[in-house]
Amino acid sequence: MGVKGFWEAVTADYPGRTVRLWELNAEHVAKTGRPMRIAVDAPIDVYKYKTATDHVTADKKYGGMNHPTRTLFYHVCHLLAAGVEPVYVYDGPGKPPIKRQKQTSAPGPYRPYTPSAACQLRSEAE
Repeated sequence: MGVKGFWEAVTADYPGRTVRLWELNAEHVAKTGRPMRIAVDAPIDVYKYKTATDHVTADKKYGGMNHPTRTLFYHVCHLLAAGVEPVYVYDGPGKPPIKRQKQTSAPGPYRPYTPSAACQLRSEAE
């Protein structure tokens, strides 16, 4: 996935120069008065960290059982330290049945979650 034309826009504004994320955010805050927001495809991001750390956790000597989760956490911390607000995006009910020539989910209509009767008996304070 990704944002079409993103790298072309960045290289047009900063030709031949490496730009740090906090620099882009500082300019965005100066122009708009609010921090930059970056949309992150959550399932792909989680899968990326899981596959990147599989070799570390395979022998169980390094990383521990939550190593991909910690790696994702530190990635979020890095974005927040740069002043960027990450917005994690998940596929919803309008997700296409086929993405990148593959079936995305089991066929069938989308059914919204309905809480159990016990949940409906709780008061607002609970």
